[in-house]
Amino acid sequence: MFRTILLIAVVALVAIAQQPVPSKPEWPNQWDSPFGLNIHNLLYKITNRSSHFYYNWDIKATRIAYPNGCIPYLTEKPCDLIFNPVGVYMLSPKDDKPCCLLLKNIGSVPPDFLKPFTYANQATVPNQYGDEIVTNHWEGPEGFEYWTAASNGIDIQFTPSGIYWNFGTINYVNQSASLFDLPSKCAKSCLFKDGTPLHKQMPESALHPHLAAHRAAGMMKRP
Repeated sequence: MFRTILLIAVVALVAIAQQPVPSKPEWPNQWDSPFGLNIHNLLYKITNRSSHFYYNWDIKATRIAYPNGCIPYLTEKPCDLIFNPVGVYMLSPKDDKPCCLLLKNIGSVPPDFLKPFTYANQATVPNQYGDEIVTNHWEGPEGFEYWTAASNGIDIQFTPSGIYWNFGTINYVNQSASLFDLPSKCAKSCLFKDGTPLHKQMPESALHPHLAAHRAAGMMKRP
């Protein structure tokens, strides 16, 4: 009896090991999607804060809109972050920062940014609307994790160090280049009132998710 149970267990483990690893999905060159921002730690509790992601790889640009409050390590006011080949810019007029350069030499991640990630397992995770989706779970450098729908590869959730994005409906439409334009004047650095650069005050684990994705793709070092 014991031998039979052991044999069944071994066969099951072999079957699992022989399951093919799913192919890594890639982003289209242009798309956008709403997403919910989630941060639960000792300092902040943010649940499904409505935000929006815009992507146009044809011009190497990304815009992330936080109309209901920015990443709190930067400002509690609304903000937009624009990534282009020069760097990542922060637009937060209500925080007296109409446009400033947050970090230099940080651009958009490429459509195949999952390239250095490895497949971990299948997992069920929620999207922005609370729907539980069966996903492929990918693990990357520096604790970065990404979940894509097992059925069609669309983005469902990702996290670096406890900041979660949960995506909503993916819109596969062209993105106007003007959406990624900057104001005519931008400060050379984003500063606190005491003159300290914003990024110097952020804890390493709290760097913006897109910056973590950039690092995970091997495209930058820590500032």
